[in-house]
Amino acid sequence: MRTKSKNLRGMEHVPYFSTIILQALRTPLLLFFAAAGNVLLVVCAFLFYGVEHSANPQVKDFFDALWWAFTTVSTVGYGDITPITNEGRVIGIFLMVTGVSFFVGFTGIFVSVISSVAATDIVRGEELTFLEYQKVMEALARVEKRLENLEKQSQRS
Repeated sequence: MRTKSKNLRGMEHVPYFSTIILQALRTPLLLFFAAAGNVLLVVCAFLFYGVEHSANPQVKDFFDALWWAFTTVSTVGYGDITPITNEGRVIGIFLMVTGVSFFVGFTGIFVSVISSVAATDIVRGEELTFLEYQKVMEALARVEKRLENLEKQSQRS
């Protein structure tokens, strides 16, 4: 008999959870948060590039502004690129506040959808279990009735 390797233990649930995750990612509200968050990030990167590229030696091209936007919105903030203009700082503040809100919203909705799907599956499983229980109880009642009939027949004979 083959045994599972230690590395693959617990992996039997991966297909199930992968399906739930893909289902969650197709939720309209989640798609909205993902799209709006990415549009916000790119718009802020363009604005940052527009106000910083001529004044800030750290911002040589749009990719530098995009890098700054990603590190800012993800709250990593490496510090390799920092705004030096007041406009750039205002864009940074705006991106920090709205970016965190989009991340929190996306995460909250994602977890909610996954929990809802899993809970629905659990309830369905319980319903099936209850239906199976009912079938077993009905079969047991038929067996009891047959036994009673057999007892009555044996007592008459």
